[in-house]
Amino acid sequence: MLQIRVGIIAFQSRHILRKNALKAFILSQNYSSTTKIPDFSNYKSDSSLTINRAFSYFMVGTFGMIAAAGAQATVTDFLSNMSASADVLAMAKIEVDLSNLPEGKNLIIKWRGKPVFIRHRTQDEINEARSVNISSLRDPQSDDDRTKRPEWLVMIGVCTHLGCVPIGEAGDYRGWFCPCHGSHYDISGRIRKGPAPLNLEVPEYDFLSDDKLVIGSSKMFFPLKNIYSTSFKPFINGPILLKSILKKKSTLLISKCMKNCIYWVLMGPASAKEKLNWLTGYTKIEQLKNQIYEQEIRLKETRIETKEAKRRHALAVQQRLKLQQEVNELLQRKHLWTPTDLEKFTSLYHNDHANEQEEQNAYIHLVECEEKLDELQVQLLHFMLTRYHEEQIWSDKIRHASTWGTWSLIGLNIVLFLVIQLGLEPRKRRRLIYDLEQHIHSIFGKYQANFSPDKLIFHVPKEPEVSNNLSSLANEEFEKQMHSFYHNINNMFLREHITPITLSFLCLSSAFIGATLYIKLPLSLGNITESFESINEVDGWIKHLMQCKQLSEADVKRLCDK
Repeated sequence: MLQIRVGIIAFQSRHILRKNALKAFILSQNYSSTTKIPDFSNYKSDSSLTINRAFSYFMVGTFGMIAAAGAQATVTDFLSNMSASADVLAMAKIEVDLSNLPEGKNLIIKWRGKPVFIRHRTQDEINEARSVNISSLRDPQSDDDRTKRPEWLVMIGVCTHLGCVPIGEAGDYRGWFCPCHGSHYDISGRIRKGPAPLNLEVPEYDFLSDDKLVIGSSKMFFPLKNIYSTSFKPFINGPILLKSILKKKSTLLISKCMKNCIYWVLMGPASAKEKLNWLTGYTKIEQLKNQIYEQEIRLKETRIETKEAKRRHALAVQQRLKLQQEVNELLQRKHLWTPTDLEKFTSLYHNDHANEQEEQNAYIHLVECEEKLDELQVQLLHFMLTRYHEEQIWSDKIRHASTWGTWSLIGLNIVLFLVIQLGLEPRKRRRLIYDLEQHIHSIFGKYQANFSPDKLIFHVPKEPEVSNNLSSLANEEFEKQMHSFYHNINNMFLREHITPITLSFLCLSSAFIGATLYIKLPLSLGNITESFESINEVDGWIKHLMQCKQLSEADVKRLCDK
C-alpha cells in the first residue's frame, strides 16, 4: 500500500514539478514519512502521585501516633491493675522500735513472711567486719555496702543455699550458722564457709530517727546494687551445682530488670511532664499553687482557733461577771455574815482573781490569733498576686515562643520555596529539557536519515539552482516544524519556564505600574469626570439653542468639532 501511494505521488510530481515544485516536495515528504510521535509518559509530572503519597504518609503517621498513645494508656492501666493495692503496700513495710535493743543483741521480726535479723553491733564487731579482706570472700561485698549505719545490721534471715534459717551468734566467725548444711556467716552476714553461694540478703530499709527503723518500701523500683560487681568463686563443698547458682542469679537479675522497666513505664510520663514544666518555668507556678493551698489550710485552722479564743474570752468574761455579782450580793448583807459566808467570800474573791487572770490570758490569746489571722490573709493575698503575676509572665513567654515559632516556620517555608523555585526547579527543568532534546534528536536523526530528499522516489530536475532551492526550502521547513514541536513540548511540560531575571523584571514592572496607577488614576478619573460634565453641559446648551433656532447647522457642526 505504501509503494502504490509513493508511485502515485511520483507520477503526479512529474507533471506539476515545473509549476509548483515546493508543494510537490512537501506533499511527497508528508505522504512518504512514517515518523512516530515519541512517548513522553516517563517525563510527565507525577505531582498528583506525590501529593497522594504525602497524604498517605501523613495519615499513616497520625493514626500510628494515636494507636501508640492508646497502647501506652492500655499498658499503663494494665500494669497499674497488676500492681499491689494500697492495703498490700501498707503492709509491705513495718516500723521497728530500736530503743530497747542493747548493744551486742539480736532482734528477730517477721516481714513479708520471712524472718529479719536486726543486730545492734558493738565497736569491736564493727572493726572485725571492716578488717576482712574483701578479695578473699566468695561474694565480695564490703561492710559499708551492707549497712547504712555501722552499729545496725539489718538482713533477711534466710540461708542462700536452700532457704534454711541460720542460728545467731554461732559458727566459726561468731556470726550466723546454718545447721542444715553447714554454712558459716560472719558478723556482717557474709558467707565465709559452706555451700551457700551468696551473702544474706539486705532488704530495703530506712531510719526515721535514731530509734525508729522502717523495713520495706512501697516503691516499685529496686536498684541493681552490686549485681554486676557481685561474683563468686567456684568451689566444691556440698551438693550444689554451678548451674543452679547461675540460674538463680540470672533469675534475680531478670526480675529486677523487669521491675525497673515497669517503674520507668509508669513513671516516664510524669518525669517528662516535670522536665517540661521546669523548662517552661511552670514549676514555680506549681510551687505557688501549693503554697496557696497550704496557706488556705493554715488560714482555716487559724480562723477556727480565733473563734475558739473568742468563745473562751466571752466565757471568761461571763464567769467573772457572775462571780462579781455574787460578791456584790454578799457585800450588800455584810452585817449579817456568818462564818460560812466569810469563807464563801474568801473563795469568791480568790476565784475572781483567778478569773481575772484567765480573762486577761484569753484576751491576749485572742489578740494574737487575730493578728495571726490578719497576717495569714495578707500572705495569702501576696501569694495569689504573685501567682497571677507569674502565670501572666508564663503565658506571655509561651505566646512569644509560639509567635517566634510561627514566624520561624513561615521563614523556613519561604526559604524552602525560594530554594526550590530558584535553585532546584530550574535545574530539574534544564535536565528535563536536555533529556528530551537528546531523545528527540536521536529519533529525528534516524528518521531524517531514512527519509532524506536524496532517497525520495520521484526525481528532481538536474538543474543545480532548482535543486539547491528545493533542498534549502525543505531544510527550513523541517527546522520550523522541529522548532514548533520543541515549543509545544516546552509549553506542555514546563508551563512557560520563567527565569529569575524574568521574575524580577515582572515584579519591578508590576510595582511600577501599581505606583503609577496609585498616583495617576485619581487625577485621570477627576479629569475624565470633569470632561464628561463639560460635554454634557455643552450638549444641553446646543440642544437648547437648536430648539430656540438661534444657531445654524454650520455653527452646530463647528461647535461639535471643537
